[in-house]
Amino acid sequence: MKNYLVVLILSALFPQTGSLPLSTVHGSHPLITTDTVIRIPETSAHSALRDLLAVAYDNHIPMGITLGDGPDEDICRATLDVQAGTMKIGELMAAIAAAAPRYGTNIQNGVLEVAPTAPSDAAVRFMNIRLNHFQSGSGDHRSLGLPLWRAIRGILAPGEGSNFVYPVSLSAETVQGVDVTNETVESIMDMIVDKGNGGVWILNSSQVKTLSP
Repeated sequence: MKNYLVVLILSALFPQTGSLPLSTVHGSHPLITTDTVIRIPETSAHSALRDLLAVAYDNHIPMGITLGDGPDEDICRATLDVQAGTMKIGELMAAIAAAAPRYGTNIQNGVLEVAPTAPSDAAVRFMNIRLNHFQSGSGDHRSLGLPLWRAIRGILAPGEGSNFVYPVSLSAETVQGVDVTNETVESIMDMIVDKGNGGVWILNSSQVKTLSP
């Protein structure tokens, strides 16, 4: 497999203090449901993707976003029809569906996931890679993601070079590591961004089209 490239973002996006009251929590942030009330910041003419990241940042909402591989990807071009103020997460999910009809949303493992309703076969295979054992030490969210990438590479492209693209953490937060057995890549990514004050992962489907079955 040559020129294999996966763009996988695991980032500590959120500041140390939360904007929502802590009750039942995952990490240091509230456990979200469709009835969770969130604050909507001022939006702009930017894409729905950028607006979702702003909502995640402002509310400590752990989020996982899978970008489709079409040339006219609507989540990157559409804008969310929401007003600054408050709304429930369920209402935000409906706004995403209205703005990007080819995308669906659900809350899984305490993470708000946004993904194409008809994901590519390669993206599905990638997310369903199952690791017999995965362990990472404590650190920021990015550092927890690095050993996951190394484990994935060992399965997909052993002995080959790779490009792993990740942002610098915007927080000095240190979170507890992960130590699990028999879990999928998707569930491990969810575990990582669900830690501490939360984070966001983004998978670009167009970069996993060369994934071997």
